[in-house]
Amino acid sequence: EREGRVCTFWGALTTVCVLVFLISALPAHAVTCEVPGNRPTFSQAVRDPNCDTINLGAGTFVGPVTIERDLTINGAGFGETVVDGQGQGTAITVEAGSVTLNDITVANGNGSFGGGIFNGDEATLRLNRVALRDNVASIIGGGLDNRGNAILTDVVVADNASQFGGGISTSGTLRMTGVTLQGNEAGTAGGGLRVRSGTARLLNVTVYGNTAVPSDFAGEGGGVYVQEGLLKLSHVTLSGNLAKLGGGVFVKVCDPGEGCEQGVVEVKGSILAHNEGDNCGRPLSSLGHNLSTDASCAAFLTQAGDRSEVEVNLDPAGPQDNGGATPTVALLAGSPAVDAIPAEACADADGNAVAADQRGVSRPQRGGCDIGAFEVRG
Repeated sequence: EREGRVCTFWGALTTVCVLVFLISALPAHAVTCEVPGNRPTFSQAVRDPNCDTINLGAGTFVGPVTIERDLTINGAGFGETVVDGQGQGTAITVEAGSVTLNDITVANGNGSFGGGIFNGDEATLRLNRVALRDNVASIIGGGLDNRGNAILTDVVVADNASQFGGGISTSGTLRMTGVTLQGNEAGTAGGGLRVRSGTARLLNVTVYGNTAVPSDFAGEGGGVYVQEGLLKLSHVTLSGNLAKLGGGVFVKVCDPGEGCEQGVVEVKGSILAHNEGDNCGRPLSSLGHNLSTDASCAAFLTQAGDRSEVEVNLDPAGPQDNGGATPTVALLAGSPAVDAIPAEACADADGNAVAADQRGVSRPQRGGCDIGAFEVRG
């Protein structure tokens, strides 16, 4: 307002003044920052508002860092570029903005909420070909604590730990495609994934060897724990997870007096196999063509193509490099999961056609689609 009055006062110079004002209001020129290169350190590049893209070479880059704006960070690959939290806090905190991480490992974070990454309620996070490894959160989300919107594609979440959600805890919106959750541990609930609230959709995901540490007072949901909200499992393989209750999936029963909303799990075309502490803890809603190796799911798996107490014939070696970006558990010869879904029913829990498995192998290979995250080649 003051600058407007100055322009009016000078009369003939009004045009010049307005031009100066508009030029000064323009944002700084966005650039691609190279580390090492035109920015000496990763943290300096993150703090520089001119950097809208940061390219990290092979090597280890020191965290923790906090991001409060739109930013893309590119690495050289899963095992090539590491953002290391050094055990000094959450490795990457995203407070606001739309942030994308490509081809990076995030490791050795140690925070209270989100050891590897914290994604705030005003932020959108996209992880593509990212590994979250060896991170610790004292309370929530060893690998990732998501409060906002998170989209994970071809991601490995392994060997992280927390009290709630050893691998991931979410209370926002979460979508996971082509993800492997393996070897994560929760002290209380949700070894691989904890859904606190909100919506989570998993497609072509492997949940293997995660633990909710059994004790007299805790140990629920070795693979997945749902407290409130909605979880949709489509072509998911849950195997070898451990908990006191619900080694595969556990759904908390809501007490209306607590002011909570009952969590819901919808499962379609998925495998629940050899999870210790039962495959299913509490009700699931089947959308058909699911397999369970024990009787704990029998009361819930009552739709077309559902089978309980059936041997699935998974590779006993567990997740391996079977091609694709992330480890998968192969189906062995004679598995009842092979070709078990009619081609016309090969869809996710939202009714969208599923055209490939976790590795990117096209579905169906023969007459029908395979149950779980792995499609046997024809």
